[in-house]
Formats: sequence, C-alpha cells, structure tokens
Amino acid sequence: DGVFDTAVAFRGIVFAGARHLDRLTHQAAAIGIGIDAAIVRAGWDAMLAQAAPEASILRTTVTRGVAERGLWPAAAPTPTIMVSAAAWSPKLFGRAVRLVTARIRGNESSPASRLKTLGYLDNILAAREAAGQGADDALFLNCSGGVACTTIANVCIVSGRALLTPPISEGVNPGIVRALLLEAAETAGLRPAERPLAPADLFSADAVFLTNSVRFLSPAAALDGAVLGEAA
Repeated sequence: DGVFDTAVAFRGIVFAGARHLDRLTHQAAAIGIGIDAAIVRAGWDAMLAQAAPEASILRTTVTRGVAERGLWPAAAPTPTIMVSAAAWSPKLFGRAVRLVTARIRGNESSPASRLKTLGYLDNILAAREAAGQGADDALFLNCSGGVACTTIANVCIVSGRALLTPPISEGVNPGIVRALLLEAAETAGLRPAERPLAPADLFSADAVFLTNSVRFLSPAAALDGAVLGEAA
C-alpha cells in the first residue's frame, strides 16, 4: 500500500512543487505512512540532475516499506520512496480529448477516492474500455450517478460566468491544477464554485475541460459521441 504523485519540472524547478510535496506527505499520513519531505526533495533533485534539462515529469512513489505478512501494518514502518523521471512534451498541453462514460462507478464513500493510492486497477480497466471504444479517456460517475473525475484528471465546466467542479466529497482527488484554477478564476472574471455535477451539466455547459499536473488543461470535445461545449 502507498501513494504517489506526478509533477512537471521546468528547467529544474518543479511546478507548484510545495503543493505537490504537501499533498504527498498529507496523503501518505492519511494511510499511516510518515515521510520526511526533505528526503523527497533530495530525490527530486537527484533525478533532475540527470533528467531532460528543459522539462521532465517526476513520478514519486511512496510505499509502506518492508513488513511482515498480513494486512495489519507495522507500528512504525520505514517507508520506501522512489522517484523516476521521464521527458515532458509541450504536445501534452491543451490536447482535446474524447470521453466515454466508464461502466465502473467511483465509490465516493471510499477514502481511496480522495487519495492518489497505488491501487489503480479501476482506472486502468476504465482507460482500456475507453481505448476500446476509440476514446481518449473515461469519465467516472460516482455511486450516486454524479460526475466524479476521469481516469487521470479532474473535471471542470464553465457555465456562463461560473467555473464549476465537483467537490472532494463526490469522490474526487484534490488536484493541484484544479486548486490553482479555483484560486485564479476570479482574475479571469469567473465565479468559482465546488458543487455536484450531473452528466447533463456537461452537455449544457459552455465549456468542459480536464485538469491534471502533466497535461494541465485539456478541453473535452465529446462524451459518449455527443459534442461538448465550445466544440459544438
């Protein structure tokens, strides 16, 4: 068991690095794993020293570490922290995506729905389902039928002058770019709000887009074959 984080570094500086580090340590603590933020920073620096100089994707994985058999964790685990790097391409930014609704439902009652845990099988299966239908990503609805997220991103809509996104309680991971957009919305003349969204809200929105820390902003062009938002 463990958690992970993915961030992009530009010219050796991790974008929103303090936020990524804070979220990683808090999410690890939420499942009973204490980590030293300085060790994570050192891992980032070590990878960036040998990564692509212009832009790199950093993946940080934290596991509970070596323990005896059984589900009950050790009282004071020594976590394992791994950092890897891959090249980032500007082509990832702003790429329009076509969505299909996943047959798998997200479970908003599960703490894992709000954490970037290592148990990603539902996301993998939903992504394969989307690819099998010729789509780019899959939209998760929660057990109540509300919009949650996609396999890799948060969901936002613009309706009039309102910037809306589902609250964390809907089974949503607290995305870094999601938070930055909510904070900056008013400077763009938008009224930010977190409220539950139904699939119908996506079809009636002026714009639908996805956010994550590698692709940043991705317009959603279609859902289940129907054109969305400004693409209509």
